[in-house]
Amino acid sequence: MNIVVCLKAVPAQAENPSIVDGGLNVHFESKSFVFNESDEYALEHALALKKKFSAAVTVITAGSIRSNEVLFRSLAKGADAAIRLDGDEFDPNITAMKLAAALRKIPHDLILTGVESLDGMASQVGLLVASRLGIASAYAVTEIGIAADNHSIRVVHELGGGTEQILEIKTPALLSVQAGNEVLTYPIAAKLVQVRRKPIPCWSLADLELTEEQVNSFRKLRIVAIEPAEAGRNIEWIEGTPAAIADQLFSKIREVLDGM
Repeated sequence: MNIVVCLKAVPAQAENPSIVDGGLNVHFESKSFVFNESDEYALEHALALKKKFSAAVTVITAGSIRSNEVLFRSLAKGADAAIRLDGDEFDPNITAMKLAAALRKIPHDLILTGVESLDGMASQVGLLVASRLGIASAYAVTEIGIAADNHSIRVVHELGGGTEQILEIKTPALLSVQAGNEVLTYPIAAKLVQVRRKPIPCWSLADLELTEEQVNSFRKLRIVAIEPAEAGRNIEWIEGTPAAIADQLFSKIREVLDGM
């Protein structure tokens, strides 16, 4: 089985954000870049499947050279190969376009992504990639298993409100993995030093058989403003005995429910 994990490097702490390229991207300062949280859990699912079923795991990201850090760490954790698609993109449509073009060139039975990125939080890339490739997909996946026929996968995914659904999906398929359902591993320092000695292939638009005109024609997002989050001010202190506080709380809750 060939598994491809789509990863994103996100800033450990973004500072001084500003809109650039006429609203097409955001520039920020950051001392380091780390795994996007749910993407790292997707990688852990892939590595767990590798141990059980002798799968080959390839990791891929779309980003600048600073994204190499998460690829090196993925290789040190146990991934077999890594590829970087050159160029930072904020628009999930363009990221999905590049990833889908690359995935057409990479053998894959199963594609794993996270549910969302911590910076954009659009929750669109995985589903857009699946749509472009014309394959089945599932979102908010918490468990992954291989079916008895070895040509389908058995997944558990969240529906919301504590409800889960069990699906059996024919491969190839794409799964967007929920964070927190595998134990995170940490690369051995010596292994990390070893993988850094080998360059990571970087694919350009030409390698993906795409042109700037094609990419620009699919841009759908433009950033118009960046504003700090407003601090909540609707705070009301409740005082009294525990019984009186409880009565007031229930009264407030009923007011909210009646107004819905």
